[in-house]
Amino acid sequence: MRMWLLVSKLKTVSGWVVAIYLCSIINAFADEAPIATLLGSPIYSNDLTIENKVKAETKKNYPKQYADIIEEMKKQVLAKKVIEGVLGDFFPQDVIPLDSALVAKFKARFKNDFTEQALSDTDTNEIAKEQVLQWQREKALYEKFGGQVIFQQSNPLTPIEAYATLLKQYQQQGKFVIHDKDYADVFWAPFTPPFTHVIPSENVNYTAPWWL
Repeated sequence: MRMWLLVSKLKTVSGWVVAIYLCSIINAFADEAPIATLLGSPIYSNDLTIENKVKAETKKNYPKQYADIIEEMKKQVLAKKVIEGVLGDFFPQDVIPLDSALVAKFKARFKNDFTEQALSDTDTNEIAKEQVLQWQREKALYEKFGGQVIFQQSNPLTPIEAYATLLKQYQQQGKFVIHDKDYADVFWAPFTPPFTHVIPSENVNYTAPWWL
């Protein structure tokens, strides 16, 4: 009788262990569900990295809101990753090669700013290349799709409607999908009209970069 009770208890315990194990597997798969898929590659939450310095400062200054703020930052990181991926695919380097002359002019224009921030030559080069390539692609984007252009402090000539047109094309073609609704809502918000700070079409000029 005691042996039967022992076996019965072991079976019950074993069942619990299996159940707990299965739940852990299910939760693991849920945690690994991609937030988005870009050009066939999944993007997970862990791929949306925030600098340790930024996280530390955020936790120090906003301890109670820390988790929510980091989550919002990740949404912006995803947006940047998707936009850069789409632009890089639509305008690859062999189509729009980086203009090295503009890189040199950008570095000269912001030399004092780079010095004040004590940036290394490597960081300076990366920033200059990124800004120049962005301007080159946005110029080509506007020339191809047109549409409304808006003023942003970080980018005085943002071809917002051209961006929206290209991104919608890629989405409709299944080249990128944002699976998480909250992330999708944040991503599409800037590309949904009506747009603010619209520049009159007669004042839109991509003849030269805004920093020259």
